Amino acid sequence: MARKRVKIVNKKRFIFSLILIVGFIFILSITVKGVINKRKIVSDKESSSFIAEESKDKLSKKLKEDEGKKDEKNPEQNLNIEDKTFIVKEEEKENKKDKNQDYKEIFKDSLFIGDSITDSLSGYEIINDRNIIAKLGLTASKAKNEIGNVEDRNFSNIYILFGMNDILTGIDTQKFVQDYIDLINIIRKKLPNANIYVQSILPVSSNVQNKKPLLTNLRIEEFNNGLIRMCKDENINYINLRPLLEGKEDLREPDGIHPKYAFYGQWLNYLVNSK
Repeated sequence: MARKRVKIVNKKRFIFSLILIVGFIFILSITVKGVINKRKIVSDKESSSFIAEESKDKLSKKLKEDEGKKDEKNPEQNLNIEDKTFIVKEEEKENKKDKNQDYKEIFKDSLFIGDSITDSLSGYEIINDRNIIAKLGLTASKAKNEIGNVEDRNFSNIYILFGMNDILTGIDTQKFVQDYIDLINIIRKKLPNANIYVQSILPVSSNVQNKKPLLTNLRIEEFNNGLIRMCKDENINYINLRPLLEGKEDLREPDGIHPKYAFYGQWLNYLVNSK
């Protein structure tokens, strides 16, 4: 009876020990697994942080490289505000020189006679008023009454430009040329030592004839040919302005007749180079 009880007690101890061992193994496995997972999380964080830092470094490096390329392409980006302001002011000075070219000084001894196209030299303040005899609608015939006392101003060069308004009056080439000769003879009497320059009539846009049927480039060419013959016969300087405007619609006002401001600098430079 005692032996049987011992067996039972031993069996209970064995089961209890087995439970303890299994429990210990279970706890140990959980602990080990937790440690491994923790290390993995830390490792992942460190890896992510390293990748982020590396990406940040690469991005920063790329931005610096791009900035360097921009600076190479446009050195003015490296300038401060004062430097840039200085450059702008210098460019403005250069533009003013190009636009004005001191034409008032260059043509101080010259007289320009013509219609509204010539009058704009004064309107745009490119040439002094004293050097201009011109107004809207003026013709070679009417200009004879506008000369006045030009001899008192002692001009060395006379630039004449008429034709468009003359064509619009309906006169023929012969009458136009005769009016021109009469005008030139008056000028010669008043300023016998002046150099006289007859300028060709400017071409117009092709659509002008829709509003002004008489004013066509064909008629302008006929009148210009008349001026060429006149200049040869009278030994007068002839200046062909046609290349300045032909095919250059960007230099014309919307009416297709009058030139824009940009034309006038080109015109005066052309006159200087034509001497």
